[in-house]
Amino acid sequence: MSSAKRTLRRAVGDWRDGRAPAPQILRTCDACGEERWRTLDRRHARVELDAHLGEGRRADLTLRDAAGRLRLVVQLAGGSRLPNRVEALPGVPVVVLDAAAVMADPLRWRPVRERGLPRWRCRCALARPLPVDDAFSLRVIGCPLNLRRDATGGKSPYASVINDCARCSFFVGIGYADAQRRRVSLYCAFGRPQASAPPTRIGPAPAPRLPPAPPLAVVDGSAS
Repeated sequence: MSSAKRTLRRAVGDWRDGRAPAPQILRTCDACGEERWRTLDRRHARVELDAHLGEGRRADLTLRDAAGRLRLVVQLAGGSRLPNRVEALPGVPVVVLDAAAVMADPLRWRPVRERGLPRWRCRCALARPLPVDDAFSLRVIGCPLNLRRDATGGKSPYASVINDCARCSFFVGIGYADAQRRRVSLYCAFGRPQASAPPTRIGPAPAPRLPPAPPLAVVDGSAS
């Protein structure tokens, strides 16, 4: 049995016994790509190393609930010689962890590969898109908090991206609203979208990656 397996079992056991915090899995939002640490499910009560999964299949570590139902399979990359390990199992999530990373920090699980984990979405899944005016003067049209209005008595409230949205706890992000990258929207998490009218987007479109600027040349200012 490898030291990485024993480290994993100790980390989960200490958590279940109340002697240590819960291990966390790094998840990626499938809407916007944001990464966040998610605590291991409390239903994972029983730990088994070098587990048998049936039909000759094996797992470095399994987590089961109190009723004995298999909840999670963990395989180690680079730290196990167990034969017949599988990375796909019908109806059961499987994560592959790097053995060296487990030894360095057994409470932070960064999957090298994963399959079957429930989809996770951050707060951008409930964000509503608000249009930014065509002149791109950093005004968001239709602010639900009614922060500002035109001095001329305009009907649509607006907000300033810099002065209002950047300080607002409901601000999610700003990005392109169409595939052609011609319109910009700000995404606001205030309230929930109506169930009868699902949003057309679930998060901001990623901004284009600009190429790095060339290094500046040093110019000699002395007279020749």
